[in-house]
Amino acid sequence: MSGIESSVADLQAARASFYTLAEDTLQMYINYCESGLEQVKLDKKQLLNGSVKSEMTNWWLKLIATRMETCVPDTINSEIDYND
Repeated sequence: MSGIESSVADLQAARASFYTLAEDTLQMYINYCESGLEQVKLDKKQLLNGSVKSEMTNWWLKLIATRMETCVPDTINSEIDYND
C-alpha cells in the first residue's frame, strides 16, 4: 500500500470514529432532553391534580402559624377568648 493509500485509509478510519463519537454525543443529549421532558410532564401532572396547591397551602399555613407564635406575645395570646 502506498503512502497516499495509507493516508486515505487513515482518514476513512478517523471519519468513522468521528461519526461514532458524534452519534454517541447526540444520543446523550437526546436522552438528557427526554429526561427533562419527563420531569416537565410529571410537574404538569402534579399541578393539574392539585397536589402542588395543597403543598403550597400547607406550607403557607405553617408559615403563618410560626410567625404568629413569634410575633404575638404569650400574654396577649392567653388573654384572647376564642369562644366569643
